[in-house]
Amino acid sequence: MRWMALIRHAVMAMAATTPALAQPACPVAESRSLTITDIDQRLELVSSNGEKLRVFGVDFAGGAQAAVEAKAWLAGRVIDVDFVDAADDRWGRRAARVFASLDGDVPESLADWLIERGLARARPEAGAAACLAPLFALEAAARASGAGLWSDPANAAIPAAERARFEGRDGQNVVVEGEIVGVGQTATRLYLNFGPVRSVDFAATATTAMVKTLNAAGLDPRALTGANVRVRGLLDRRFGPQIEIDYPSQLEIVARGAKKPYSGSVAPQRAP
Repeated sequence: MRWMALIRHAVMAMAATTPALAQPACPVAESRSLTITDIDQRLELVSSNGEKLRVFGVDFAGGAQAAVEAKAWLAGRVIDVDFVDAADDRWGRRAARVFASLDGDVPESLADWLIERGLARARPEAGAAACLAPLFALEAAARASGAGLWSDPANAAIPAAERARFEGRDGQNVVVEGEIVGVGQTATRLYLNFGPVRSVDFAATATTAMVKTLNAAGLDPRALTGANVRVRGLLDRRFGPQIEIDYPSQLEIVARGAKKPYSGSVAPQRAP
């Protein structure tokens, strides 16, 4: 297990030294040691004193196997917890980074452990990029190797150009990848269009407030025409397949294309 931990630390170090990912250290609201007594199928942890924890940066993807593996790893074990949030969420949970030592080895992160084995996906959420970037790097490696859930074609990234692949996926958390062919904007919303027909082709959308947040994070969505981008989130097909961007971490640049002008228009087009 030690070599896995060392590899993981190397990945995290590489992510931290990549200029595009350089961010302040992962903030910690509070650190404590707890004993875990239960883990449910949503990967919610319960400690011996009744506290409920949510593993920060992890999307369990409905995988009961992830909970089984995590429970075998953590149940009854004293763990170290770095709370990311200072307060509980509306379900009475606190987001936390969870660590435990195995047989005297380097303390391991539960999020890392699950994601690198393909037992869970990285979850976009509010939080410093320094906390999330290593998780996305580990997920990319798991996806490339076909580990765990990534061995199932249903979990693969949906090619944005393949319209039929969105059928039956409404309301699901999905990963979509493709080239942005144009960027448009209304008074209240920006559209990253992955095809020429806005009501039919996939698009990622962001409010004007979120555009400011993206810019503050060093990501200008208006400059992404021609870029190959990976978007993840809840699929909404009411007005054509779309994902609303709520956090900068939902948007990953896979490869930048040649610079193209910002179109600034979202004039309606008819489906072919």
